[in-house]
Amino acid sequence: MKIAVLANVKEDAPVSPEDPPGRWDDLDDLKTIEATLKSLVELGHEAKYFPGVIDSIEDIKVFAPDLCFNSSEGHYGNSREAQIPAVLDMLRIPYTCAGVLGMMLSHNKHIAKIQFNLAGLPTARYMVVEDAKDIPES
Repeated sequence: MKIAVLANVKEDAPVSPEDPPGRWDDLDDLKTIEATLKSLVELGHEAKYFPGVIDSIEDIKVFAPDLCFNSSEGHYGNSREAQIPAVLDMLRIPYTCAGVLGMMLSHNKHIAKIQFNLAGLPTARYMVVEDAKDIPES
């Protein structure tokens, strides 16, 4: 099986002086990608790494994978983890990880808690804070 491994690595992060500490900690290390590729090849698959960015889409199409092992995090926007799955959906390329809706819901804690509560699952009390000055004293 041809498997495209999609990820965003720390070495390629668009670092800015305004970034808070740890801004890109959720991105993969190259050694993680290399270990993933090695494991897939040892299992008999043809595997190739592609950065999880829009510029990789044409190369992914040329590679024509049977499956994308999606570990991409994205770089921009509050829906960044859903961006590559959305593109793969449009291209009709199967992939691992949650789909677009699952990614969007799970990365918005307020919406996720509403969904859990609607399903009858208990969650800890919470509040949505738009501005730190709105946080109550107690």
